[in-house]
Amino acid sequence: MMSATVPTPVDPTLATLVPRPSPWRNVVLVAVAFAALVVVPVLARPSIVPGSTGGGSTAFPESRQVVTQLQVEAAGPLPVTVVAVDDVPGATVVGAWLLPADAMETGAPGGLPDGAAYVAAVDPHAADAALPHRLRAGERATLTVVWQITDCAALSTDDAPEAVLRTVLGTTSRDELPDWTGPAQALEPDGSGVCPRQ
Repeated sequence: MMSATVPTPVDPTLATLVPRPSPWRNVVLVAVAFAALVVVPVLARPSIVPGSTGGGSTAFPESRQVVTQLQVEAAGPLPVTVVAVDDVPGATVVGAWLLPADAMETGAPGGLPDGAAYVAAVDPHAADAALPHRLRAGERATLTVVWQITDCAALSTDDAPEAVLRTVLGTTSRDELPDWTGPAQALEPDGSGVCPRQ
C-alpha cells in the first residue's frame, strides 16, 4: 500500500533564513578550498634558502672549534623563526646566531682563542641575534654556528647540518643546510690543526 506524502507547511520567517542555491557560491567555495591547499603547505613548512653570497668557515685549533657562516633568507610570505641548528656526528653546536647579512664582510682580527670571541669581534651585538631568532619574510642574515669538535673520526663531509624552524602558526620543521656548512668541510684536508693527521 502506498502512502502519499503530505507537504508540511513552511513557516515564511524560517524560509528567509535558508540560503538559496547559487552557482557563484559554489565557485567561491571551490576557489577558497584551492587557495587553502596552496597556502597551508607554505605556512606549515617554512624554509631558509641559501643567499647569493655563500658562506665560509674559520677553525680555532686551541679550543677545537670551528665557526661556519651561511647567508640565508626567509623564503615564503610569512616570517620564520630559526630555533636551533642540530649537532652532527663528531661535533656539537656551542652557539648559533643570525647576524646581519654583511657579517662575513666584516671579518675578525687574527689570534682569537675560540668561536665565541670570533662572533663577538664580528658583531658586538651578537647576543641580540642568538637563536631562536625571527627572520621577516625575504629578510637576509648570516647564520653563524660555533661547533665544538668532539670526535674527529666521526666527522664526515656527507653529514649536512639541519636547522630547526618554526612558523607563525607554531609548527616546526627541519631544513637541511648545504653539506659544506658543517664543521667537517672546514677541516678537509685538515691543515687547521683542529684534527691532527694520524
